Amino acid sequence: MFERCGVLSSLPLSAAQMEVGQARCVAMANQRLQALLVPTSAASPTHASIGVVEQASLFVEEHRSPVLDTSDVHVARTLLHGAHVTLLGGHPTHGQRTALMDAFQLATLDWIGVDEYTHGLHADSRIHPETALVILAVRWMAHAHHGLRDVAKRRAVPVMMHPGGLNPRSVAYQVVRQASEQLRQRV
Repeated sequence: MFERCGVLSSLPLSAAQMEVGQARCVAMANQRLQALLVPTSAASPTHASIGVVEQASLFVEEHRSPVLDTSDVHVARTLLHGAHVTLLGGHPTHGQRTALMDAFQLATLDWIGVDEYTHGLHADSRIHPETALVILAVRWMAHAHHGLRDVAKRRAVPVMMHPGGLNPRSVAYQVVRQASEQLRQRV
């Protein structure tokens, strides 16, 4: 595939070279998508009249499987539906926040990014009486983060130590294994 884009260079590319390279890559991607979507276009006259990107979107929608709704996600959603969750760690993005909120149907997600929480002095203010679960993303933890864990334990709020990435399936897996019994008792 790389040989079609040109030779690799150890020198930085100029703006013009970058534009040419991007255009070639987009053209190659469009060709590959078009080849994948030909059966869809032939089967449906409406697909033949729209562009490649729109065809790809329709193809994905038509062939979407409920990947997100694994049994762990379903159990975690049942346990956390309408709940208030505090998550410490990582770098919050709108997409990740939305994915977690939607997957578990949370009422609120108080996501404290690693940059926002450099000391444990304000841990008390981040856990409210309605907080159902505190998730500590251990990948990003520092010693100051133990303050949040200690406050949660003092208030009998379940604490989950999450070792992985913050996608809904990974979080659900840990919720079921670490906090499901405590969450069931709170319901």
